[in-house]
Amino acid sequence: MADIEQISIYKFKESVKNFEDCVKQDRAGQPLESFLKYHSIDNNGIIGKWWYSEGDSKTKESSNIPWISFMNEVLETPITIAYTNTYPRGLLLYKVLIQNEYNYFAISFGLGGDKNINKNKVIPDFGIKVAMNICDPEEIKSIQTSQHEAISIQSEKQILSGAGLSVFNIDYNDEFFRRIIGKTKAEYNYISSVTGGEKIQLKFSKDSPLTWDSIKHITTELNELYNSESYKNTEFKSFDNWSFEKEEEKIKELNTKLINEINNGNFDKISLCVPEFIDINKTSFKYKKDEQEDHEELDFIEYINTLRSHKVSLSGLQNRNIFIYDKVTETIYSKWKIFQCIIAEIIDQDGNCYILYNGLWRKISTDFKQTVTNYLNNNNIKFDESILTNELKNNINIYNSSLNQNREELFNKECVRCSENLFLFDKSKIDIAQEKIYEICDILTADKELIHVKKYKTGASSMSHLFTQAKLYSEAIIINTDTRKTMVDFIEQDSNNPLSINNGKNKEIFKEILPLNGRLRESDFTVVLCILTKENIQLTDLPFMTQYEISKMDDYLRRNRGFNVKYINRKVIMH
Repeated sequence: MADIEQISIYKFKESVKNFEDCVKQDRAGQPLESFLKYHSIDNNGIIGKWWYSEGDSKTKESSNIPWISFMNEVLETPITIAYTNTYPRGLLLYKVLIQNEYNYFAISFGLGGDKNINKNKVIPDFGIKVAMNICDPEEIKSIQTSQHEAISIQSEKQILSGAGLSVFNIDYNDEFFRRIIGKTKAEYNYISSVTGGEKIQLKFSKDSPLTWDSIKHITTELNELYNSESYKNTEFKSFDNWSFEKEEEKIKELNTKLINEINNGNFDKISLCVPEFIDINKTSFKYKKDEQEDHEELDFIEYINTLRSHKVSLSGLQNRNIFIYDKVTETIYSKWKIFQCIIAEIIDQDGNCYILYNGLWRKISTDFKQTVTNYLNNNNIKFDESILTNELKNNINIYNSSLNQNREELFNKECVRCSENLFLFDKSKIDIAQEKIYEICDILTADKELIHVKKYKTGASSMSHLFTQAKLYSEAIIINTDTRKTMVDFIEQDSNNPLSINNGKNKEIFKEILPLNGRLRESDFTVVLCILTKENIQLTDLPFMTQYEISKMDDYLRRNRGFNVKYINRKVIMH
């Protein structure tokens, strides 16, 4: 034991009252791994249960390895190989008496040592709160964050030498911390570095390895660090914008409301996303292992349509799998539970806003929510019913029957076809930063309006590309003469293309608003965000994080850059 230099520790919720609560259970409520396989431990104030396994093993041969099979097709002497990998692992469940009550913890050893832990009973922010309190704020090595507005955006920023939080350039309102790696403060010099997420991983100093004499002291100190609020005096204070919900009755209430929303067909604030980093170039998804179709991205409505009854239960979401298809090895395997992949916004009975992400509920702080609401109200940000009423009409059918999809491009083409004041840029390749990038805007008007169109599907993620496009591309038009040149070239060519919806347009009125030299004035242009929905809605009907993204984008484009910014909603026909 004296040679152990690194461990991972979990803390269990207060509702855990015995070791059986700490581990996964079968439907009869019995531990999946019989407690007969757990050895009792009682040493230096540590009372616990110890489980050990030699690990899963599977013999592989040449035929199981695609690249060897491929080469064997042409080799005179085929490669023959057989090997078995095993990875020993262990789990120590233990309890420590703290303030006259037992607190339950777990230490996992080896690859998969935590496989038996009941993660529903683990405190989800134990590791990250300890890390925020124990790390030297000037010696952070890596921070992993997620952005709720664009569900697929996950970020990991790493600096090998360690640096202050400001170097990582984190948007503290937009990103929530998932994992932190750093060196400890001087008073914790027996630990050289920590990694904090759901669990806390400790790397001990070489002269201070873990011993049976030190486990209780270390555990008690980590527990104190978890309860400490010292992180609120650092830049980590934004963690509380997205605090984990740990009260089990509240979690039960939120889960029940989520299931009701799904089964009533209310998907506006519910979507699916990939909950961790993956190699998207070699991966596609399946909702059933034997499903013929592969999906390049996860879609909640597509998943619901695979269910015979189109209804769900909590246990079904928590137990049914998302499958990965590995395009390199041509293998299919289960990766996550559906519940892990759901992104949802739920308002509780008291008006508090909660977000479900990676299987855990987070509460949006009242102060943060009010800041967004105040920005929208103070700047009169709402859907404008008075602009472009003749150009962008309601009740356009955007359903493409051959693709069985609702497509924004049908809306764009119909609007441009009916108005000489509009020029279609949807699917155009425009030069931005010396690269050919799609869609500088969807539609350009002769009145210098840059229109960006997006259909609203489910969840905040469906809008994320709209905001990114509006911020980056609008600025490129103003600053970059090469961007304007490729726009003018496109206008010239497409207005003469007999197959284009732009054919015959008065190209000169569009070209003259895009001079090929100098810097343009932002105040001469209006950025218009057009959101397509089945029914007309108010901007405040959108998910909270979409409203937040609108406030952030508006602040950048209008207040910082000087653009005029307008928002419109159009009711369209979808199937």
